[in-house]
Amino acid sequence: MMLAVIALLAALTPCFAENYPEAGQALPWTGLEAGARAGGMAGALCADSADAFALFRNPAGMSGGSGFRGAVSHTAFVLGIRAEDFAADRSVAEGRIGIAIRYVDLGHETQRTIFGIEGPVFGATGLSAALGYARAGLFAGRVRAGAAVKLLSADTFYSNQATGAVDAGLIAGFLRGDAGDEPVRLGVSVMDLGPGIGAAGLATRLRLGGAASTVKNAGRGDGVTGALDLEFSLQGTASLHAGAEYAFGGFAFGRVGYARSLWSEGAGGFCAGAGLRAGGFQLDYSYSAVGNLGGAHRVGVTYARLPVP
Repeated sequence: MMLAVIALLAALTPCFAENYPEAGQALPWTGLEAGARAGGMAGALCADSADAFALFRNPAGMSGGSGFRGAVSHTAFVLGIRAEDFAADRSVAEGRIGIAIRYVDLGHETQRTIFGIEGPVFGATGLSAALGYARAGLFAGRVRAGAAVKLLSADTFYSNQATGAVDAGLIAGFLRGDAGDEPVRLGVSVMDLGPGIGAAGLATRLRLGGAASTVKNAGRGDGVTGALDLEFSLQGTASLHAGAEYAFGGFAFGRVGYARSLWSEGAGGFCAGAGLRAGGFQLDYSYSAVGNLGGAHRVGVTYARLPVP
């Protein structure tokens, strides 16, 4: 039974590796991008802290918020895989605490198309839950640090398997302006570090990223943000992620991105998205070209409540 579960999870890896293929991983869906903003920028957000989904890519990004932030996101792949993401964080004492939850349904059509299965197909799902803490103002106020612990599980027709993992990350800001803006940022994160399931290791990833922005007034003005990430896995793969976002007065956003494997020919794709903000709410949408999955639509809603002065 356990070997059957491991074989299924390993077989799923090529379809879950969003814009790049990886092999030999358990629970590869943990590497899916979270949120429509990340989807529209090819996930190039390791040095970013502008939305509530930071726990899915770099825990240090939580420290860039204030007050309370909460967000939900729905991802639908053309072949039937769907992912539901929820994240929230809030200020506590000298830092911020947050949670992130993901539910993934592999879908019957995916198993038929990717694996060539005929006849009855049984469901397979995945669940992750993370709790994290982040703090800003370290090292002369330029560095943000964060860490998280998480529970990961996979449920198939055969069995249910679970394991744990830890995430950690740093973001450093440079050229700080009078309003506290940091137009240049560098980030690093290690995600899903922990024991695998049976003979299959987790999709442990090291990501290095940089971002530069002309947006002023704490993200409420016009301007463009550009970002570039490099991601490496313990399985020996590497991928490049590039994204850009233009903000129109802090209430409308346009995004484009591109991601590509550095080792596999043709394993890459473009993406684009947009967002609208009104009051404390923001609505985002993105579409990604995702290799043999045929594409992914993401839609998400974020709510932010600033602290009372």
